[in-house]
Amino acid sequence: NDNLVLEVEMLGGTTDPEALHLYVHEDKISEDHRSGRASLLSVNGVFSIAIPSQDVNDKTYFLSIECQAQARRFRVVATTVHEELYAGSETKGQLCPGNWMYHSVDIGQEYAGKNLRFTLNKYWGDVTLVARHNSPPLQTATLALPYSYVSESVSQFHVDLCHVEEGHTMYLGMRGETKCAWFTVSYEVYEGEACSETSSIRELMTDNVLEAEKYTYSSCTAGDSWHIYRFDVSAAESAGNLVISTGDMSDEDNPTSMEVYLYMDEVPHDRKTGWVQSSTIARNKLYNVNLDYVQLKSDEFHSYFVGVHCIAAGFNFRVYPRIVEPRLYDGLTDNAKVCTGAWNYHYLDSTHPYEYGEDLTPSEGVGNHLRFDLELYEGDLKYLAVRKDIPPAFAVRNLYLDRVVRPENQMTATYSISLCNVPVGPTYFLGLRGGEVCASYAVVASWFTGGECVETVSSISFD
Repeated sequence: NDNLVLEVEMLGGTTDPEALHLYVHEDKISEDHRSGRASLLSVNGVFSIAIPSQDVNDKTYFLSIECQAQARRFRVVATTVHEELYAGSETKGQLCPGNWMYHSVDIGQEYAGKNLRFTLNKYWGDVTLVARHNSPPLQTATLALPYSYVSESVSQFHVDLCHVEEGHTMYLGMRGETKCAWFTVSYEVYEGEACSETSSIRELMTDNVLEAEKYTYSSCTAGDSWHIYRFDVSAAESAGNLVISTGDMSDEDNPTSMEVYLYMDEVPHDRKTGWVQSSTIARNKLYNVNLDYVQLKSDEFHSYFVGVHCIAAGFNFRVYPRIVEPRLYDGLTDNAKVCTGAWNYHYLDSTHPYEYGEDLTPSEGVGNHLRFDLELYEGDLKYLAVRKDIPPAFAVRNLYLDRVVRPENQMTATYSISLCNVPVGPTYFLGLRGGEVCASYAVVASWFTGGECVETVSSISFD
């Protein structure tokens, strides 16, 4: 089946987007002329209903048009857009907001094991593309990755499907977004070069790349405007804690001058959904987003996008990303930062506690002691926790969990956690939970044998 597109164009220069209501019926018109497939709002004077190929049946379709407040002039056009794509040719189509259509390629023996690339040439409007192996994408409001939003400013876009299998069908789903789109779509098959089914996501954001531990400066010149930045994290770099701070550099202390959103691999077209972390209220003029060691760790490369939404106007800001190294060695200090409502994790491997030196043999641990010392420079913490082998949280299996109280009228504060007679072999994780204001701190682990050790006791009772 092909995709069926039914469009009604207003004539006579009316600007009322609700001048008509459209309804589509299968085989029989309902008594009230209403149906589930409807178009109640025009875009640029066009009401449109697309029935995607997967939903088109061998039936008679009726279109009901209801004039609203007054008589209207209009014209109706029905078109089909081919689902199946053919090698060496382009398929033309149009798609309006909220509608779906599909394109597909059947994989024969000559394509087996190769890579398939869909190419969209777009002349107007915006769409979201969703490519899938052997199954058409679901027509849902909230999409599962990978998918790519192609904005009005992008005229050509590619989406790859890698290592396609003989006998399968490759699908490209298209969803209309804010304006009707006119386009052509085609495909090609290739081999012998790298293929990534998420690389197309990064094609949209090649500028404004952030570098770790370097400031990037910009300005909010207008309210309700956006700045998008990309920060790439390799699989090796993901074994850490990510902190991205965006600072309002104006003289005024406006805690709602902007909003900051963090997305993984894709920037949703509305930018207010699909984020993994957000910060909408500044503390000390900083908007901070955190991903801890558990949230960040991955076996794959990922691009993280920082969306800065300017609410106010006429001020400068700066963005500073940092990946905090989580591994600790005996006696070496690590400086780090954790922000409100987030965890940072550090760990010491008890079989290799020294930066230089031989590995220790696992043992029951009598006489082996571990101490974490923390110096808090600014901000505050809510909890400190220690757990064996996995990062701690609010769990009774922690070796230690306690609230953090910062002494009044002190520039810095120090805390110490001692664990006595611990086994050699496990990895010991220290977790720090951010408080009301982002905390900057130094942490050092000490692994020592023999001597006096006084176990640190939590003030929290789990009885």
